[in-house]
Amino acid sequence: EELLSKIIQKNPLYSRAYSSLSLIRDEQQRLAEFIQLNLDALSINPRNFRAIYNLGWALHRGWYNKDASWFFKRSIEYYPPFKEILKEYPFTDN
Repeated sequence: EELLSKIIQKNPLYSRAYSSLSLIRDEQQRLAEFIQLNLDALSINPRNFRAIYNLGWALHRGWYNKDASWFFKRSIEYYPPFKEILKEYPFTDN
């Protein structure tokens, strides 16, 4: 956590650090920060497939499967190996 925060301070345009830090916030059950960090990552790099996937996962856990499906499909466009991971979720049509 400290290392990722330092990376963001030194290089605030490194989008992957934001999406990585968001996973720690998710484990800490700090959902608002989890979502904001992923949105920050996407504002830097709209093709950050990890941030897109993370937002889809947050929506899925909140029972917003239609919206989650859009994010999951978008993450697969940018990173095809996610298709294998997401095939168990019927709402993604994989």
